[in-house]
Amino acid sequence: DQWYLSNAFDPGVDVRAPEVWGLGYTGAGVVIGIIENNGFRTDHEDLAPTFDSSLSQTTQFVSDHMTSVAGIAGGAGNNGIGITGAAYGATLAQRLIGSTTATASARGALSADIDIKNNSWGPADDGRFDFPSPTIMNTIETAALTGRGGRGTVFVWAGGNGAGADDRVDYDPYASSRYTIAVGAIGDDNRRAGYSEPGASLLVGAYSNGGFRSITTTRGNGGYTSGFGGTSAASPLAAGVV
Repeated sequence: DQWYLSNAFDPGVDVRAPEVWGLGYTGAGVVIGIIENNGFRTDHEDLAPTFDSSLSQTTQFVSDHMTSVAGIAGGAGNNGIGITGAAYGATLAQRLIGSTTATASARGALSADIDIKNNSWGPADDGRFDFPSPTIMNTIETAALTGRGGRGTVFVWAGGNGAGADDRVDYDPYASSRYTIAVGAIGDDNRRAGYSEPGASLLVGAYSNGGFRSITTTRGNGGYTSGFGGTSAASPLAAGVV
């Protein structure tokens, strides 16, 4: 069901993950931070083995969306159950957004320890320009320049699902920042998904729903879904590849 990792239906329309795993690249030694406004299901059978509480914020709220995102990036591998994340050997952390201060903190916190920060969120997909918070923008810039031991924290960002509303990646100040990697969505027909926003700041595309199949991943009730998608799914797939 995870055709986007290795496509048995249309070989090559995937990220060729098994070939890379076979070379020894599984994400081991790398920390991927999942950043959203609620937590993911940290006790999920396919997320608990890779979750690091010492690098995470705690919350009583569990987001189905955030749980699905986490599974795509770094769900456990080789355990005989459920799904496998693109970087199944990586460690997962959760950081939470909210107020301007909280959001800035999630961006900058533990920048020496969290190598990649995935952001499957953004402003409303309404075709209007969203004005950035200077505090958040400054925090992203600082982490991107000085994090990861001076090599820079890698920020991966969903490009947005508002193409039908004439929205553009350029209108999202965070996805259009020169310090982030904006990710669009490609369906299993190997074409841009109809909802995926265009824009000059879009750097790369990754697989998601949009053709005939959707994304299979973890979900907040402790089970799995085969119906996830959007650039919210493309972004963590790209983060896992990074």
